[in-house]
Amino acid sequence: MLGPARRRADLAPVALACLLLASAPAVSSRHHSARGAIVDFAEYTHAGVHARARDAPAFILTHRPPARVCTYLDTFNRHFIAHNPADVYVFVPGGAAAHAAYVECAGARAGWHIVDLQAHAGDLGWVTPPQAGNASEWTVPKWSRDYRRMGHWRLTTQFALAASLGYSTLLQVDDDSYFPAPVTEDVFGLFAGRGLKMAGRVTSADDPETTVGLPELTRYFVVTEDVAPTLLYEHCSPPSLEGLHSPGRGPGAGWDRTTLFGNFVVYDVGFMTEHPVVQRYLRTVLQTGAHFRFRWNEQATLAMVWQLFVGRDEWALFGFAYEHHGGMDGGG
Repeated sequence: MLGPARRRADLAPVALACLLLASAPAVSSRHHSARGAIVDFAEYTHAGVHARARDAPAFILTHRPPARVCTYLDTFNRHFIAHNPADVYVFVPGGAAAHAAYVECAGARAGWHIVDLQAHAGDLGWVTPPQAGNASEWTVPKWSRDYRRMGHWRLTTQFALAASLGYSTLLQVDDDSYFPAPVTEDVFGLFAGRGLKMAGRVTSADDPETTVGLPELTRYFVVTEDVAPTLLYEHCSPPSLEGLHSPGRGPGAGWDRTTLFGNFVVYDVGFMTEHPVVQRYLRTVLQTGAHFRFRWNEQATLAMVWQLFVGRDEWALFGFAYEHHGGMDGGG
C-alpha cells in the first residue's frame, strides 16, 4: 500500500552520509561518510558483502538484548517476510557482543544484514545532534538518549540510506512488533499499486508531553512557506490554522496528536528524500534540535509530514493481525 513504482539504479559503491553533522543539513539521498569518503555498504554488514535482492527493505533498529528480540525476528521472518519478501537490515547500537549475538541468531538468513551501528556511529548517523543541547535540558526524562537517537536516526539517515541502496519503498518496523499469524496481504504490492506515500497498521495519539511546541513550529512553517495542508486541519480544533497549537496553548483543543504508530510504517522513499517542501520542513525541525530535546522523535514529526503533504488517497492502513509489545511486556 504505498509509493508509486520507480526505476531504481544499482548503486555500487553506495555513498553514505551522516545528515546532521552541519547545523543546516540538506536531507539528501546522496550519502557520504562523515570522513567525506565514498564507501561501499558491504563494509558495514556482518558478512562483509552486500547485494540488494528485493525491491523493498525492512529497517529494524534494536537496542535490546538479543535474548529478548531474536524470537520476534524469527516470527517476523516466518509470518511477514516469507509472504512479503524484503531485504532485512538489523541495526545494532549495543556494541560488538550484541552485534555478534544478532549475527548468530539472524545473520544466516538470505537477505538479512546485521549492522554494528555503534562501530560505525559517525558514518551511519547514530549521534546526538549538537542542537539538542545537554541532557539536563531534555524534557520527559523517562525517554533515554538512545530512544531519542532512534528518532533522530529515523529522521536523518534511514530514508537517505534506503535511497542510496536503490530502494523506492521502506518498511520501518520495531524490534518488538509481533505478527501472530502469516501476513498474506500483499503489503508492498498494494503500496506501490495504489501510488501511496505512507501506510501503517494503526493510528495512535501521541502523549501531550512529547509533542509540546511541534504544532507551533509547524504553524510557523505553514505561514512562512504558504503551505495548504492536505489533512492537518481535520486533526485540529478549531479545524483551521487557529487550532494548530499544543493542548492548552490556544483556543479549542488544538492538534489531536494523531500519528501513524511508528512500530510499523511503510514509506515512499522518493517522496521522503526528493519532495522539496518535505525536505524544507524536515530541515526546519532538525535545525531546532527540538525533536530530540522535547522527544518529538520521528513519530510526531512524520505525522506532521503525513498531514501536511499526503493526500487523502495517498495513505492507508493495513488490516492484518498485529501486536506491538511495547517494552516486550505483553501489552498490545
